[in-house]
Amino acid sequence: PWAAWRVLTEAWPGLKAAQFLAVAAVRMEMLHLRGRIAVAAAASHLAPPAGLARWRPRRLLRRAARDASTLRGLPLPAAPPLAESLRAGIAEARGDRARAVRLWREAIDRYDAVHMELHARSAELHLAGLLTDEDDAHRTRARASVWFAAQEVAAGARLADLLMPPARR
Repeated sequence: PWAAWRVLTEAWPGLKAAQFLAVAAVRMEMLHLRGRIAVAAAASHLAPPAGLARWRPRRLLRRAARDASTLRGLPLPAAPPLAESLRAGIAEARGDRARAVRLWREAIDRYDAVHMELHARSAELHLAGLLTDEDDAHRTRARASVWFAAQEVAAGARLADLLMPPARR
């Protein structure tokens, strides 16, 4: 995740200067991307490479939390569920399993409410990995897997890792 973090942090000022981030849909996607990368880097347990030493896990997770807060305020139906999934990934990366489970469930409900099936099923795969009740985990994983199979997605879990903050490593 560090290579992606470097590219994005270096590109961000140019995106801002060129007014790309003034377009709400682009801003939404870029904030979610930056938040996902920040969570992944924080959860990687790898030391930041040269030039990125200031980006320790705590700072990365604060950046992701600010991005989630900004997302929540955007006037787009997809923004609140994207914000909730970032918050779930942050809680997971911080080791707060109970909060992460609650936030993943909220994100799934919000994705379903705005008909973002791919994101909802991806979030379910992440949630299933946190559930301590094996039956609940199996049902949650099965629902997502059935949906991915119906869409003819061969590697649903890999796709889910692209769309959701991958806090577990």
